[in-house]
Amino acid sequence: MIKIYSEFDNHIKTAADENDTSYRRARNIVHRVIDFVAKDVADGKTVKIPRLGTFSTIEHNSRQIKDINTGEYITIPARRKVKYKPNKWIIKQINE
Repeated sequence: MIKIYSEFDNHIKTAADENDTSYRRARNIVHRVIDFVAKDVADGKTVKIPRLGTFSTIEHNSRQIKDINTGEYITIPARRKVKYKPNKWIIKQINE
């Protein structure tokens, strides 16, 4: 996970240099955008980011499963999951 963060951090530094701004300002902008996306998705909104993809939520109903160790039935509570659908552009970039 540190490697992923480090690569992302390097991308922020490169973007800051290319746009004649400070690393701190670029990082704050990126983090703020991520905060907005997370809040909107948590509120049940669909967020489309050009050239990246679409973030939305999926509702999962509660269900019962059988514990294979004890044989007892366990209820898994209802929950929401984040769904990500990549944009066609990014799929093309990956497959080139």
